[in-house]
Amino acid sequence: MSFLSRLPLGTTRTRPDGELRLHPYLALASRYWAVVVIATLLGTLVGWGLSQAATQLFSSRATLYFSIGYGESGSDLNQGSAYAQSQMASFAELATTGRVLDAVVDDLDGTLTRAQVASMVDVTTPANTVVIDVTATSSDPQLAASVANATAQGLTDAVGDIAPRDESGKATVSVRTVENAAASSTPSSPNTRVNLVAGTVLGLVLGLLLIVARRLLDTRVSSTSAVGTAGALPVLARLRPEQDGVEDEDARRLAAVLQAVDAERTVGAAKAARRPRTFLVAGVVPGDAAEQLAERLSAATVDGVTVSVVPDLSSSASALVLGRDSDGVVLVADTRHSHIGELRQAAEGLAAAGVRLVGTVLIDTPPHRSERAAAGAPTSRRTAPLAVLEHNEA
Repeated sequence: MSFLSRLPLGTTRTRPDGELRLHPYLALASRYWAVVVIATLLGTLVGWGLSQAATQLFSSRATLYFSIGYGESGSDLNQGSAYAQSQMASFAELATTGRVLDAVVDDLDGTLTRAQVASMVDVTTPANTVVIDVTATSSDPQLAASVANATAQGLTDAVGDIAPRDESGKATVSVRTVENAAASSTPSSPNTRVNLVAGTVLGLVLGLLLIVARRLLDTRVSSTSAVGTAGALPVLARLRPEQDGVEDEDARRLAAVLQAVDAERTVGAAKAARRPRTFLVAGVVPGDAAEQLAERLSAATVDGVTVSVVPDLSSSASALVLGRDSDGVVLVADTRHSHIGELRQAAEGLAAAGVRLVGTVLIDTPPHRSERAAAGAPTSRRTAPLAVLEHNEA
């Protein structure tokens, strides 16, 4: 057994003749790869378009360091540091109060309102530190830097005014500017790279979901599980498109299966021993699938099998009568055009008429049209008399 056939996710399947086949979903993806590619490209294009359409924003950050001027011993300094850390959330909250915001408005000569300043400023405190970052964001990089620096200065002044003082009247909390805000030349938003990656991934996922949804919503008889859903008994064979110059092993295996069908169940042991096997091959939907099967069985050169052809089971009222006089009916489903509901209806109709259903044969046709249709043969509904093909009777 090959390595691929042992993959844990079941990505491949091996046919009885040893041919390696892809897992149904991988086969579907390989068949509709263009859908996945187009969806991925569209997602990438949408991500790029959103980045181009969005307003560019620039961010500038000023950093403040807080310390407690309390005591000279190591113990006093540790206590002061712990106290400062415990107050950092309060200091950060102070940056968004009206006292600080009004100071920023005054510093900028009233070009912005308090609400505008508040919407531009973001104050954060890294965990377990005595540092506060004041970040301002605007479409104008110079304005963003000015607002960040003005807010940092306003916070410094406010802390100096309200912080507790020692016995000498000196503020116990000191604030120092670690880094002033500077105008940025690189926009902080939108992030074109992130948008491109997100758009590409979302497009890829959407493309895969589309083909999976297509499979889940597809009611065509394209697999043996679909035949089981329709209640049409087992799949006797699945015939691939014929290839010129290649022996039709699929048809030979099917003929061997038909020879092994228990004829005594229908006509009795004595009569079964004296006549060749006779089966009615009926198409599930209008088309030439049944005739294709009969022709391929005829070319398979197998003795003792007679096949009567009904191009379309629903078009021949005599099919049910003939079916009771045969060894059974073989339903033929074109995997591209036959649907589960039609196969179920055909199977139920045979059962109601007391006709033995031997099983179902699936025929894979080339994309878009059958081989006979490509050669000019009609594929519409027909009501021609039944054709009988005898396969080298002894």
